Amino acid sequence: MDDARYAMAGSDRIEQERTVISGWLSEPSTGECLACYVWRMLENGCRGLRWTARFREITAPRATVLEGRLGRMGAYCDCEIFCFAYEVDPLYFHIDELVDVAEQAVPLCMSVRSGSTKPCPLWRRVPRW
Repeated sequence: MDDARYAMAGSDRIEQERTVISGWLSEPSTGECLACYVWRMLENGCRGLRWTARFREITAPRATVLEGRLGRMGAYCDCEIFCFAYEVDPLYFHIDELVDVAEQAVPLCMSVRSGSTKPCPLWRRVPRW
């Protein structure tokens, strides 16, 4: 009986540590822009504007129209940000003959001012027709 109680306490502690670590890993870095953050977080999947909302809550809580602005660009989920809102700037990414980003390590974010929801120079707006 005592062993079960200690096992439960140990598993609770491990779960708490896992939550702290996952929260820390999903924190935007100091000066990291929205696009670089979402690009990095998409390795964990896309479910709506979850990563965009997390970025806004942590770095720019006053940017209450961010999701609406992205929606007007055609981005209604995190992965669509890179289809309809922002694209890589070929000055910083290697582009293959099919105009796709070649397999490479993502360059470090070029940083933005605190509270900004705009992308750093690694990204440019997708041209509208």
